[in-house]
Amino acid sequence: RNRTLGITMDGFSEEEIAKAVDFCDNDKVKTVKYLAKLKAKGGAYNWKPMLEERLDSIDPQVRSLCKRLLDYDNVPNKQKTFVNFAKNSLALNRQPHLAEKMWEAMGDL
Repeated sequence: RNRTLGITMDGFSEEEIAKAVDFCDNDKVKTVKYLAKLKAKGGAYNWKPMLEERLDSIDPQVRSLCKRLLDYDNVPNKQKTFVNFAKNSLALNRQPHLAEKMWEAMGDL
């Protein structure tokens, strides 16, 4: 089985591409977009400045939770794992809808 799905991209080793393929659930199109985003950003994807810019337009109840997320470096960027992470890290188990609202506010970053 080809771990890179035949993807080659300047600036990425075969191993880095294979990790991106795994990260993108073996979806070739998602992997190419993800690698292009990494390349454009010059390395690891940094969502924090983009979230800080967007905070003023976010619902106040969700905004305070998003500000708390800025303290974490290991925030997942897939919906299901993000929602679970937010519920557990920010003690939202009694208010799971807030974790979903956070995803809606910042899931496209």
